[in-house]
Amino acid sequence: MKTNRQYFVVEEVDGVYEQDLLSPSLAVFKDYITRPVSYVPFKPEYVGNLDSLSHQLYGTEKLWWVIAIANDILDPFTNDLIGTLMKIPDILDINDFYNDNYKSYSAFTE
Repeated sequence: MKTNRQYFVVEEVDGVYEQDLLSPSLAVFKDYITRPVSYVPFKPEYVGNLDSLSHQLYGTEKLWWVIAIANDILDPFTNDLIGTLMKIPDILDINDFYNDNYKSYSAFTE
């Protein structure tokens, strides 16, 4: 079992610390999307707020990167996403990813 992968880097932007996605490391998540996906339209309130969409869909804001990776979103702050259908991976695929790469899934959902 692989553990201790780091998928985020903490960066300071204008005095605010943010977690930035290390997309090359997380790109392997796409290999775990094996079950049928659902789709939701990308609404204006989700621009720059994938964490809000994650919370609505998965009950936690911490899985925002799942939506970004599944939909090849490099810039979640663009209005170009409005109206597009977002692929939403099955929670079991996310569980499989965490089970193969981490000791505990709960660390990312609590």
